[in-house]
Amino acid sequence: MQSSGRASVLALIVASLVVATFFVAGCPNGAGITCPTGQTFCGGKCIFVGSDPANCGACGAVCPGSLVCISGSCGCPMGLTNCADVCVDTNVDGNNCGSCGVACVEGLVCSAGMCEVTCGVNLQQCGQSCIDTQNDPRNCGMCGHACDANTICCAGSCVLNDTRDHCGSCAPCAATDFCFDAGGDMGLICSAG
Repeated sequence: MQSSGRASVLALIVASLVVATFFVAGCPNGAGITCPTGQTFCGGKCIFVGSDPANCGACGAVCPGSLVCISGSCGCPMGLTNCADVCVDTNVDGNNCGSCGVACVEGLVCSAGMCEVTCGVNLQQCGQSCIDTQNDPRNCGMCGHACDANTICCAGSCVLNDTRDHCGSCAPCAATDFCFDAGGDMGLICSAG
């Protein structure tokens, strides 16, 4: 009778383990965490694989160099060109003027993708590049003045990037809107709520 009781307890333990394994394995990520729509469970947290350069398109897929993750693929934001895994503006980059690897010779600067003697209107010469110091986060207001990670360059000044006045761009939100991070490819947007 005692061995029958032990067998019943053992059978109950085994059945409990099978049920527990089924429930954990049946969870979307095996850890029991369900990520919000549009996010994927990677490295113990929910992330947007459409915009995370450390998990671009899939967990662990790292974007090389200074490339960013855009819609799940590594690349450069609009207006910039991928030159050896570095995003550059070939319109003003003195080492990649007009296309990757085309360097302006000493005494010339890159303006509108051409090696020229002087910079075009509203551009300032920074080394061999012509920069719009009113909007360039690496040369904000003057050559070499870089904005911090949480700021953007607007009218030559580094400003916080997540306020009603500057929500992902230099344009303000409407008076009735607020700024929030929509995540993924959308980033910071103004919304009425």
